[in-house]
Amino acid sequence: MDKVNIKKHLLLCATPTKQKCFKGNEGQKTWEYLKKTLKKFENESIEIEYKEKISFELSKKKLNFSEALGNDLNTAGAIAIIYDLAQPLKNFLNQFQRVEGFKIDLNEKFFLLENFKTLEKLTEVLGLKKEVLVKESKI
Repeated sequence: MDKVNIKKHLLLCATPTKQKCFKGNEGQKTWEYLKKTLKKFENESIEIEYKEKISFELSKKKLNFSEALGNDLNTAGAIAIIYDLAQPLKNFLNQFQRVEGFKIDLNEKFFLLENFKTLEKLTEVLGLKKEVLVKESKI
């Protein structure tokens, strides 16, 4: 068996073993587009006012997350915040898969990237760890 160490992951139906989500390799194309878009975006400029707004919203979510865990380990509340952060990413991926030539503006890219970064940090706190993908050999 080969072991592959995954550093970051987002749960999406990208390359299912059973084609229930979509046909062909659309999921893989979507995943590649998301990674490329988020990497490319890091060097682009965003209005400071918009950055501050998003930063404030994400700070509130982080605070609510901390309060949920501080309230007798309210894991359900913390997971609800995780879901809230993941929802825009899921919506983006769904639209990208279904709409040919789908484009997003700079502000939306910034929002998605910051959501993704916050999502990564908060899931680590809950102990949602990197998974080791095990591929079985047919030898």
